Amino acid sequence: MKTSNFHLSLFSLFHLILLNLLTNTISHTFEPSFLSKNGGCFTDDAKRDIEVMDYIAKNSNNLTDTDKKLLHFIAGPCLPVIMLPGLYGTKLQVHITNCTELNIHHPDVAKDCGFDKKCTNGYDETIWISESFFNSEHTNDCGARLINIEYEKNNVTNHYEQVKTKGYRVTYYGDTPKTKADKRCGFGCVTNILDKKFYYGQRFPRGDLDLQNAFLALGYEIGINFFAVPTDWRKLGTGEFNFKIIEKTVNLAYKLTGKKAMIIGHSFGALTGLSYIYNLSQEEKDQKVARFISVGGPLLGVAKSLKGYIMSMNDFNSKVTLFNIITIMDLYITTNNQKIYVFNFGVEDLLPKTHFYKNNQNEEWIKIAIGRSDVENKITECVRNLYKNNEQNKQIISDDKVLNSLCIEPIIKFNKEKLYAFEQKFPVFPKLEPGCDNRHINSVTFHKEVIPNIWDSYCRLNVQNPFNYNLLELTNEGKKEEYNFTDMFEEYITVFGKYGIGSPNLDKVNYQFSKMNPKFETLDHPGVPLSVIYATSYITENGYNLKDNPKKYTDQGKYGSDLYNSMEDYTDMEGGDATVPSRSYIYPILKWISDRNEGKHDYPLDIVSYCSNTDYNKNQNYTINGLNFFNIGCDCKKPLEEGCSHAGMIMDSVLITQLKEYATRKTNTLDNDEFIKAMDIIARGVNFSEKFNCENLNEEWN
Repeated sequence: MKTSNFHLSLFSLFHLILLNLLTNTISHTFEPSFLSKNGGCFTDDAKRDIEVMDYIAKNSNNLTDTDKKLLHFIAGPCLPVIMLPGLYGTKLQVHITNCTELNIHHPDVAKDCGFDKKCTNGYDETIWISESFFNSEHTNDCGARLINIEYEKNNVTNHYEQVKTKGYRVTYYGDTPKTKADKRCGFGCVTNILDKKFYYGQRFPRGDLDLQNAFLALGYEIGINFFAVPTDWRKLGTGEFNFKIIEKTVNLAYKLTGKKAMIIGHSFGALTGLSYIYNLSQEEKDQKVARFISVGGPLLGVAKSLKGYIMSMNDFNSKVTLFNIITIMDLYITTNNQKIYVFNFGVEDLLPKTHFYKNNQNEEWIKIAIGRSDVENKITECVRNLYKNNEQNKQIISDDKVLNSLCIEPIIKFNKEKLYAFEQKFPVFPKLEPGCDNRHINSVTFHKEVIPNIWDSYCRLNVQNPFNYNLLELTNEGKKEEYNFTDMFEEYITVFGKYGIGSPNLDKVNYQFSKMNPKFETLDHPGVPLSVIYATSYITENGYNLKDNPKKYTDQGKYGSDLYNSMEDYTDMEGGDATVPSRSYIYPILKWISDRNEGKHDYPLDIVSYCSNTDYNKNQNYTINGLNFFNIGCDCKKPLEEGCSHAGMIMDSVLITQLKEYATRKTNTLDNDEFIKAMDIIARGVNFSEKFNCENLNEEWN
């Protein structure tokens, strides 16, 4: 959610309030009948349907209503679905248990939050993300103090251990007395993220609400075959806590249904999900995971995370006013807030994993991929140079025939051998030809002005050569420093030590690095059917060139826009989804394709280009030997519309339709042996489902 101002008329404000209040009501009352024949989960196999009905008739006295529903579910094509939210996508709650202990052991928290003057045992409020705790009018550090995790070093083990708070605790929504009734097996904490009843037309704060309602409409039931896993995004996404909570949920889904689960990971959730799968044995993967779907997953990290460590970020700041006079919403994460918590979050997982390129630099696949990338970038540079020269050339860029003759055709012709090598190595990817994109955005000029042109419609990887740029360049005391971070951890520690916000404990940061899942260094195929849904049509930050030492400014309290205006020389850009650059998923995809072609794995891989031209699918067939490339559209109608960028993808009706299609494919239907086995699981667990509720799952998570 980026900084923005909305000037609303009284009529439009009333309209939006009414609309969103209705949406909020629907989210809590919409519970369609289970397994409606119109929903897509009911079996169309008459024989199997008779078997289920016969079994229910013979055992009706021993079966609960939920058991009967589950029997119908396992007979049909639908998979259990587990949703993993993105970074900051889980609501956090603060619960005060003992005011005296809080004031004694945490005086900074008590002072900044006013609990030293007024404190009530049992206080239980949403802290993330709440305007009450994060706003620009009150610049205290209460919100940051509360969500900050303190660590101390165990001198015996040399491990850093979390310091347990006394008198209060911060946990996910649904895990406190006040929110317990609304946990909804995780969906309570991943929907309606912002503590507002209406959102002024924005959809980011809804979280996974739209996805939840779409699956409920199919006949899914929360807590039976549909789960959301709260993520403690303050900790490493690839760490032990998030592994255990996902593991317990997947095991429960299997215990209830006897079916493999479809796991959807959005953004940071793709990393937590992938880390979970990496830690399973192949036998466990084959038994319990039907498909893993990465939606905008930053598989190789994002440059923005580095920016946050050395300059801060303002992505969540939003001020909404009426007639530019009355402040309706004021959401602001202060500069001091960021200084307190920036080095305690699990954002280490999101730092660019540039050592991946170093590890693969001698591999044939990456050399061929860079060849294709270089051709694309030469054409991009040609178009950009035309744009720079003068105003008249804007018309040239818009003329398909002229642009083809000046830039596209001659460069493609001169580099046909590189393009042919890519087509042979990766035949599942589209050729460098027009037709893929809807010209939603001019990804060539890197200007706010959009000039649709034929180059924007070409099927492109939209990535840069990872060996030809530095992630960070800056000038310090007249000397230029360059960092490409191929020696990942060592270089990050150096940069954080010299330029990190505040005074980071480098020993602790280094320890956190050591706890990251090492399998992300090689990023091998996870060993399950896989879908990667990604976007390349939005301008995305991918590196920074600073004209001064940022530490000089952050030590003076300059952050956000003030700092950027003082510091920024230019920001390196490439295609992506406005947060995750294209390379973060394109290069892993290419590696997995190459590995499959070399016989290192034989698992299906779907490559899904989001917000692209679906007409291209009708004319081309890119399904080859278990590999499948296709475009899906989006519900955005205007260029650069934020609703279809990284944060909004998971709320897009077109993308949600694709997720539903995956969950309800007839090919998901169990074969006879699997069906009998699943029926047996239900039979042996008679009455288990009646005893099960979200409270049990909450206990499992803890």
